[in-house]
Amino acid sequence: MEDNSNLPATIIGWSWGYMLGFILAARYPSIIKKLILVSRGAFSKRHDRKIKKTKFKRLSREERVKFKSVIKELEQ
Repeated sequence: MEDNSNLPATIIGWSWGYMLGFILAARYPSIIKKLILVSRGAFSKRHDRKIKKTKFKRLSREERVKFKSVIKELEQ
């Protein structure tokens, strides 16, 4: 960051980047001007399961079938 940005920098983190931005700001607060966090991932397995369950419930029946099919293919 020191070589490729003007510090302090604005950091935008989405999903996994949300957590990385959070960790970066906690560890190196002097290099962060602004931290923008969007759509966080889960910090624990319990929260991950809850988030996935909620997202799954929001899918239509057709989307659920397609989602399960894609996951099955990826696991093979």
